[in-house]
Parts: sequence; structure tokens; C-alpha cells
Amino acid sequence: MPQVLVHVLSPDGERHIEVTALIDSGADLTCIADSVMTQLGYPPVREITLVSASGRDSRNVYLGGLRFPSLQPIYRAQLEVGGLPELGLQGRPAMLLGRDVLEQGVFCWDGRRRQTTLRFGQ
Repeated sequence: MPQVLVHVLSPDGERHIEVTALIDSGADLTCIADSVMTQLGYPPVREITLVSASGRDSRNVYLGGLRFPSLQPIYRAQLEVGGLPELGLQGRPAMLLGRDVLEQGVFCWDGRRRQTTLRFGQ
């Protein structure tokens, strides 16, 4: 599955945690492991119910920032993200990059080469 490196920014933008994001075009909302958001000092702002193939689950929502260090110019976004405590465990990605971010740009997955291309802006 396509993946990309993302910097999850602290509330002041001075620090970040680099995570591997799994690109999930089936997800409405970008989700980041609760542990990442807690380490950066984000408090939950509300709770939502997420529905997935495994059922319904209540999750925290955070107002977070992220950037893609591999893009020039670097793309930054401030957005609501859902917390997912099971991500980032046992080598799994700590983030699901959903359509709320993907719809802001162009995403291309070259399956033969196993390459991901993301572009934002013009």
C-alpha cells in the first residue's frame, strides 16, 4: 500500500514527529495515533464515532498541523484529525492520510514502480 513520510507539527510549529502515513483514499478523515498527538502536546477537542469495516468506535479529535518534507515547496496543513491508538504499533504506520488532505492536491500511485506522487498547489 502507498505510504509517505509526514511531519506532525507541535501546536507552536517548533517541533515535529516524523511518521509514516498510509495513504487511505477510502478514509474521509486523516487519523494519527493518539500517542503522537499527546507527545506533541495536543489536547482532544471533541469525540466522534468512526465507522469502519470492523464496526463503530469512539475516537478523540485533535486540531493538528502537518507538513510533507519531501514536497517542494513544503506543503503545510492545519486540520482536524482523528486519533487512533492502535496505529504505530508493531511496525504499522502511525497515520492514515485520508481524503480530507488528498482532495487538496493530486495523488498518483504507480503500481508497477510502487511509487507515490503527491502534489499540492499549482
